[in-house]
Amino acid sequence: EYNDAIFLPIIRDKIRALRPKRKDYYLVYLPSFHPTEIMEKLSLIKDSKWKVFSPFVKDVTRQFNVQIYPIDERLFTRTLENCKGVLCGAGFELPAESIYLKKKLFVIPIKGQYEQLCNCEALKMIGVDYSYDLNVAQLQRWVDSNKIIEKDFPDQTEEIIQKVILEASH
Repeated sequence: EYNDAIFLPIIRDKIRALRPKRKDYYLVYLPSFHPTEIMEKLSLIKDSKWKVFSPFVKDVTRQFNVQIYPIDERLFTRTLENCKGVLCGAGFELPAESIYLKKKLFVIPIKGQYEQLCNCEALKMIGVDYSYDLNVAQLQRWVDSNKIIEKDFPDQTEEIIQKVILEASH
């Protein structure tokens, strides 16, 4: 909320309807990284289980503490609902939904994408953990921590619509 013209993220009704639990795994969505690299790094992190969703795979694979799934929205949403935390890019939707669901969050902005860097800066300001690469030491510290960002995202949809109508009528 930088000024009055900027609203909090809109959280989809599907996400608002979830009843999150905290099971013993982390959700990973890093489509700018190849799953082999993700698997190599995350397998080094002690006492952790990872469910990775990747556009690069067609079948579920598993190695050590890392399972990799093809993109499947229903499974992804269920995994998000029940995960302990989320490791993802510094986009807008998934980090906002993760915070809304009170999940631990670690972001890695996609290289060369200015919007991702801006989002990362905003997330840093509220205390979200981040790195600019798959840094095993930083991820291990994050896994070992219990830091969850407490931020409420009330549904402001009607307020946004009214503001747009008012602005358009001037």
